[in-house]
Amino acid sequence: MAIGERIRFIRNLRGMTQKFLGLQVGFSERTRTPKADLVELLADALDVSAEALNVPNIDSYTGLMHTLFALEDL
Repeated sequence: MAIGERIRFIRNLRGMTQKFLGLQVGFSERTRTPKADLVELLADALDVSAEALNVPNIDSYTGLMHTLFALEDL
């Protein structure tokens, strides 16, 4: 699942619109892929870790766990 899909999934779980979340973190409406500092702001706004939004590295324990949690949520 790409970062945009992960953000949308968690945003929808939190009942947030895309526009509301964008305004919370200072996005312009033209931004497509957030940079690392904005990923942190998004994670804070969604009350999750930044690792939950990024495409995980399944070679690490943390990345594998986030992948399994995402699959469980689906």
